Amino acid sequence: MTSATDIEHPDCITHLLPEAMMASLARSFLRLTSIGFGFMDKDGVKVVIVNPLEEMCGAVTGNDVELIGYCRKTREKLAVLHDTALASRKLGRHEPTHHECLYGLGYSTRAILMEGDTIGYLSLGPYLPQACHPPSTEAQNRMGEAAAARLQEIYDSLTPLSHVDASAVLASSCGIVELLADYAYKVSVAGQMQCISMEENYRMLLEKNRELQETKIRLEELDRLKSNILSTISHEL
Repeated sequence: MTSATDIEHPDCITHLLPEAMMASLARSFLRLTSIGFGFMDKDGVKVVIVNPLEEMCGAVTGNDVELIGYCRKTREKLAVLHDTALASRKLGRHEPTHHECLYGLGYSTRAILMEGDTIGYLSLGPYLPQACHPPSTEAQNRMGEAAAARLQEIYDSLTPLSHVDASAVLASSCGIVELLADYAYKVSVAGQMQCISMEENYRMLLEKNRELQETKIRLEELDRLKSNILSTISHEL
């Protein structure tokens, strides 16, 4: 029999919001801010990434496998970089952290929280940090003139964003996501409780039917006994 202790409590963003909804949210945030957004699950695994500069970034890295790998690693390890930075700086889980890719573009990450627990991560970027650092010497040496020109195009197309503003954008966006996740959580738990209640009502109905059936059998037996007794008395008389 299912009981309240059997209720599943979703603890990951992927169990609360469908991927299509997260993609829609990321695109909406992009339209509002002109900056890409990404969702990661509670283990830091990428779920959705909407990056308006994907094609331009690809043009900069070209076919250089190492540069492509480094860019991918930066994006895929944002949650790890975030948790490491929080631990080293002894910050709370709600605090954002800021990181730069090989080309000096910024990424900011914040945990998506529910009742103080991390259920996923939201990343903002790439954007042009207000204090933008030039590409590393290694990256500059590996880039040709065309790639360098394309990188400059990226710089010129972006509005510089301070870490304070990036943090504010992430806080607002996470607030929306957390409200939706909390609603989905409550709907999930309420649905499970309703199912448990229906199962319990059905079990009680079966039990009542069984008791009524047993009572009916006993009454029929009493009726037969009464008939036999009356028949015997009638015969004696």
